[in-house]
Amino acid sequence: MSCQWLTALGLLALWVGARLVRSGGRASGIRVRAPKSASNRPIFDLRNRDHVVEIDRIRQAFASEIEAPSDYADCLFRPTRDLPCPKPHIEAALQASLAFATGQSDSPFLSPSLRSPEVVDLLRSCLQLLDRYLDVPPHLLPREVGKNADVGFELMETMKERRRLRS
Repeated sequence: MSCQWLTALGLLALWVGARLVRSGGRASGIRVRAPKSASNRPIFDLRNRDHVVEIDRIRQAFASEIEAPSDYADCLFRPTRDLPCPKPHIEAALQASLAFATGQSDSPFLSPSLRSPEVVDLLRSCLQLLDRYLDVPPHLLPREVGKNADVGFELMETMKERRRLRS
């Protein structure tokens, strides 16, 4: 079983067992538009029930993507086009969940059982996995495992260098 599978199963088990949203909060299919920061990244407020439901919707969609069959199944890197929603939204949702799990933020809608070292490790693993989704056209990212890793690491270095030069 691959590391991605274990992360996906862990992420699903985490919220199924702990119930992310207390007292029957369900994603209604209506997408909440969380306020955005200057970097156009959503800002989730864990004291806002709709935001917590949106975080759960994003988490479920990301877990489904990780589990889904893909042309990049055994590859280390995948294109962001495979993600169910924009990468900054997934990252913001995972970061908000991590802030709760580490005790940096509170929420009346989240279970205290989510505050554990296992949950913190799982969320950090999910963030690392998300980093492996590269914002490049799919034709630049080979589907062969060895080539995928070589090209992926090279692309990551190029993107890091571009960000450094812009700063």
